[in-house]
Amino acid sequence: FGWLAKDLRRGIMTTIKVAFYKYPKTKPFYKTFFNRLTCWWTRGQYSHVEVILSEKNGVYECGSSSARDHGVRVKSMPLPPVKWDIVEVEADLECVRAWFARESGKKYDYLAWLGFLFRPERGSDSKWFCSEAIADCLGYRDAWRFDPNTLFVVLRRANDVNNKQVGE
Repeated sequence: FGWLAKDLRRGIMTTIKVAFYKYPKTKPFYKTFFNRLTCWWTRGQYSHVEVILSEKNGVYECGSSSARDHGVRVKSMPLPPVKWDIVEVEADLECVRAWFARESGKKYDYLAWLGFLFRPERGSDSKWFCSEAIADCLGYRDAWRFDPNTLFVVLRRANDVNNKQVGE
């Protein structure tokens, strides 16, 4: 399980947020096919993930890799709670921002996305899918192993451990 280890070569750690998308089940099937397939195969409710870089007046600056946006990007968007669950994590925000500055514009990794369905497909070193991008920018090794639901569980557990008081 060495791939779960975080890269400890990070700077100043602060609390940042990661948002996990729950697709609206009321949308037509053809508009949510890939979301549904991801959720079904990974046995969870999340089909996409974003790291929150900043927030102002309910609009979030988020980074991820998105098939809809053709790859790695940073964009502003609302994150209504009915569609998004947010997890707080400890990370170096400057390293996360630097990761997106370096990787921005790289293509979405469809082949690795298929790896969710047909392991062990690693994908490309020059392309990213959403949870792989977020895991990598947060410093997790072998980030290609993380689907949105696995990443949610890992981050929630890390958050629970970080929030435990001594002696609990």
